[in-house]
Amino acid sequence: MSRVASIAVAACLLKACVSPVTQIGSSEPSLPKPASRAVGTQEVSGQWDVVSFEGYTPGRKIGSTRSAFADFSERGVGLRIECNYSGVTGFVRDGRFVAVPGSRAQTAMGCGKEREERDMRYFSFFDRSPVIEQVANGRLQLLAGESILLLERPAQRRLAFMPSATTIQGRWRMEELTRYERSGGFSGIGLSDVPGSIVIDSSRLSYDRCPAYDLTFVYTHDGRLMNKGQEALPAKPQCAALRSPDYNAPSLPSALDILPLIHSNPWVEELSGGRLLIANEEFGLILSRSLKR
Repeated sequence: MSRVASIAVAACLLKACVSPVTQIGSSEPSLPKPASRAVGTQEVSGQWDVVSFEGYTPGRKIGSTRSAFADFSERGVGLRIECNYSGVTGFVRDGRFVAVPGSRAQTAMGCGKEREERDMRYFSFFDRSPVIEQVANGRLQLLAGESILLLERPAQRRLAFMPSATTIQGRWRMEELTRYERSGGFSGIGLSDVPGSIVIDSSRLSYDRCPAYDLTFVYTHDGRLMNKGQEALPAKPQCAALRSPDYNAPSLPSALDILPLIHSNPWVEELSGGRLLIANEEFGLILSRSLKR
């Protein structure tokens, strides 16, 4: 815990974008034919993760479950594809997204030439009145010229990263705890100095330094560690190993947040390097394989 790392990222959606970007010229590109069945605002509204854009499949970002997205609201669409954030004011009409001219803005983080160029293609894609089609498995396909964007709801997208029941079993070292903010940002702390391990077997989940809070679970078809009727966790669980040292930093998550997280029927994702993410809507705990310590 002595190496606490604070992360604070404010996601730039429609209500919080900076660095205005010049709108693409007024001359309209040739548009594809409308979808055979118009997709309406209600079908498009809400959060969507990017499956692929122009053949590129985004990676899963460590510490955040949504690194590439297109989130639609009644005001327009909030965008990201692994680097900067953007927002485009507009609306869905007759199976197309129609941008309001001059409305696009974005953050200006430096992410390297390749990612920055992909950012610009992705953001400007929505200036081209893409056709929106509903395709198999509840996905959306957006087309503008030869560019294709494939989207999937976040709850469905994470299933592509769902590990098998045997993969999650074992002793795991805690690396990092992230808190997802309602504003769209997140903050986190490192846990490399916290003693003990998260232990998962076929039906039991525990933090081995506080056995009073062990629980039994069922691993569900959608990758959740479903608590099997254990008594409710106390409002203030007592676990000395997660309190020492105790940082007075209310803007950051606390190591004690691990206990309510594992009791909350969290989902599990497999990350690169053999790591796991145990998460709910509020927290994400990253684990790596560990020898007993």
